[in-house]
Amino acid sequence: MALVNEIIGAFQLFAVVFLGGTAAYFMGRFGWWAILYFRGGSYRHQARAMRRARQIRRGWKALARLVDLAPLDKSKVGHAGPTTGQKGPVPRLYPSIKTTADEFSVKVQLKTVPGVSVTSVERAAEDLANAWQVQRVKVTSPKSGRILIRAYLREPLEAHIPSPLVARTPEGRWKLTVKPGSLSVDDPILWGITEDGDPVTSTFASSVHGLMAGATRSGKSIQANTLFTVASLTRNVRLVILDPNLAAVAPWWRTAYRVCDSTDPNDAAEILEEILEELEGRKDLFWKLRTDRITQFSDEVPLYVIPIDEAAAYTQSGDKKASERFTTVLKKLAAQSAKYGGRIWVLTQKPSSDVLSTVIRMNLTDRLCFRVDTIEDFVMAFSEGRNLSITAADRTMPQGVGIVSFGSAVPQRFRAVFLPTEACWDISDQLVDAGYGVRSLPGDEEQIRHLSLVHAEKEGEEAA
Repeated sequence: MALVNEIIGAFQLFAVVFLGGTAAYFMGRFGWWAILYFRGGSYRHQARAMRRARQIRRGWKALARLVDLAPLDKSKVGHAGPTTGQKGPVPRLYPSIKTTADEFSVKVQLKTVPGVSVTSVERAAEDLANAWQVQRVKVTSPKSGRILIRAYLREPLEAHIPSPLVARTPEGRWKLTVKPGSLSVDDPILWGITEDGDPVTSTFASSVHGLMAGATRSGKSIQANTLFTVASLTRNVRLVILDPNLAAVAPWWRTAYRVCDSTDPNDAAEILEEILEELEGRKDLFWKLRTDRITQFSDEVPLYVIPIDEAAAYTQSGDKKASERFTTVLKKLAAQSAKYGGRIWVLTQKPSSDVLSTVIRMNLTDRLCFRVDTIEDFVMAFSEGRNLSITAADRTMPQGVGIVSFGSAVPQRFRAVFLPTEACWDISDQLVDAGYGVRSLPGDEEQIRHLSLVHAEKEGEEAA
């Protein structure tokens, strides 16, 4: 958007110098519409919404009369006509409106007048949607005396939401839009958008532990790519991935702080035990910082992000003793690590009590649930699931659409951002080239030599 503004400014400067002030105004407006339209994607949708907003403003008074949102001014009943002195028509009260546009909708902010309330606007919602030629209208009252009418030109849940972390190159590759290490734990993570078009965000600093559930091809793995990518790009974060199936960890094998593709729960438990020991060693910081939760992180005190994919392979393995060891340390991490700087994310197809104990699930307060097979699975993700008007136990739920709740927020439907696994491999390549590689791919001797050269150059630059 900054580039768009710069180009528009150039249009206006050219017009002022060569054509005069009036021309500058019209050329600036023309430049705005043209650039938004020809850039395509969300810009094109926003340009369309801006045109619709203009039409709404122009036709508001006529429409308000038709849908009974322009009541008679009872204080002027029986008033005299302007010239004859005879009683004329009673004037009407027209609620004033202001409009703004985004890529999904036109927001119409209405200032109420006597006789116009939220209820009356809700009664007129269907007529407004038909008159404005939009898919639906949502009416809310953000504050007293104000009514917000949001007219949706397209449904957010049906939209394609590309990740803002990458951009597609003309060659078909994926290029990072942020510099590695430039993100902080306080920066918002964009997970997707709600059915109302609002962003779904959280931060590593303020969040606790999370659960990501979903059946095969529900969108869970694509959503997990956002977690891996943001953790890899955030400074003072150590990414530890446990994945017995290898699919999730493969792109990040070279750059994650610790990786585990073993199917043996003992190997995974050993890594978690080492992390737990390090985190519990930070107890002295509570006295120094006078806090009950560490929220500031550094190279010496990093934040651990620990995704565990296909947790059932560890908690329900054939080796009962090994599974009990893994479950025991996972319980301790879930109960104690958040205050010391640990963030666990459990990824599973079935969040049942057989896979995750109640103690563990109670501590997974950030929850994203894509399509699951049964209502019981959904209730395991959201204990209030049977009383909700929405559910993920729906075989017709599209891939990439799920139910989300962070902390104590009310669960709502959302569309996840799209970040394919192919992009993760390209991101990993760029991280390695920037000196963030810590190991080579198994058996890749050329990669081993490349990593050695990159690290040598990085150390030379730091020494200089």
